[in-house]
Amino acid sequence: MTTTCSRSASRAACPRIAKAEKLKPLEVELRRLEDLSESIVNDFADMKQREEEMRDTNESTSARVLYFSIFSMCCLVGLATWQVFYLRRFFKAKKLIE
Repeated sequence: MTTTCSRSASRAACPRIAKAEKLKPLEVELRRLEDLSESIVNDFADMKQREEEMRDTNESTSARVLYFSIFSMCCLVGLATWQVFYLRRFFKAKKLIE
């Protein structure tokens, strides 16, 4: 049976575990450092996963913004063309231009 001093365990609990398993102080410190390093590795794995999700979201949003910008430009060009033809027809009807 092996028990480790996890990061959630208090420092006061580690000596009790060490006495129960008859560990030397150096072994207790090594176990604590091992648990700490495992915790850091797990945190980095979680951060990497979150970074990948954020990157995917960012790329998706960028693509949507690009398509919306293209759609907006097409609408503006269409409206500008319609406005030119409409005004030309209006001024021809008023006999201001030929």
